[in-house]
Amino acid sequence: MRNSANSTIKKEYTEGVPGHVIHARYFYFDTESAKGNSLGILCGGYEKCAMDFELNRKNFPFYTVEFTVRGKGSFACHGKTYPLRYGTLTGYGPKAPHHFKTDPADPMEHIFIIFMGQDAGKLFEKSILHSVPSILVSNPDLTLSIMEHILKIGFDKSARAEEIICNYLRAILLEQTDSPLAVNPNRLSLENFQRCKNYLDHHFETIHSSSQLAEECSLNIRYIARLFKRYKQMRPHKYLIQLKMNKAANLLLTTTLSIKQVAQMIGLEDPYHFSRLFKKSFKKAPSQYRQSFIKSR
Repeated sequence: MRNSANSTIKKEYTEGVPGHVIHARYFYFDTESAKGNSLGILCGGYEKCAMDFELNRKNFPFYTVEFTVRGKGSFACHGKTYPLRYGTLTGYGPKAPHHFKTDPADPMEHIFIIFMGQDAGKLFEKSILHSVPSILVSNPDLTLSIMEHILKIGFDKSARAEEIICNYLRAILLEQTDSPLAVNPNRLSLENFQRCKNYLDHHFETIHSSSQLAEECSLNIRYIARLFKRYKQMRPHKYLIQLKMNKAANLLLTTTLSIKQVAQMIGLEDPYHFSRLFKKSFKKAPSQYRQSFIKSR
């Protein structure tokens, strides 16, 4: 399958002009080989959509899974329209009419896998995507990591690349067999969690407590605690400390800053308190951690 295969697929099965993309990367596997396998990968890739991106298909003959990486859009399938945003996993089978359209104010980016084979239908039917074709996954960061890893494997094209991708695909679909978010979608709670987590990820150096996070995000502290327990399996304060300690470890190994300066860089004014937290996280005092790395080089 040559690099023009994806555009051929779009043109052959798309009504109207295929959606424009600003940037894209694709990988392909042999079509004839995929037909003979119990589960085979035709192609996959990443697309950054243009403002006018739209894809309307009625007779697409393959199974497809797509994950929204950034931006927003909409997906229509089986008479229903679903919003697309970060964390949305979408899936559809052969002959299922579907319509993708990006939000021109915030064009979406997505990663997709197109697959087929004797077991493809059985696998897809086990997933909740068979009955609910668009869901918000419970752990979007993990799903994103897996999808990005699939891309890397597809681009590298090792001898077992297709087999490895098939196994990752099975894991993604089977994990959605009884997803509580699919059976009983609660988009607002997941969006609030993602908003709080994203704020922490970008401002953890200046956040000192869960109550400060709650104030910055205009949410109740107990509600935030429930969100983190549900979607991250940890308390928000523990995640905050984890971010701070990881940044501290990096500073210790990549700079000559003093222990006090490192503590200040992550928002902790008391170097003794910082040292206690660091030792609890890494089983070594900051100075020992730095010294052990120097000796190992």
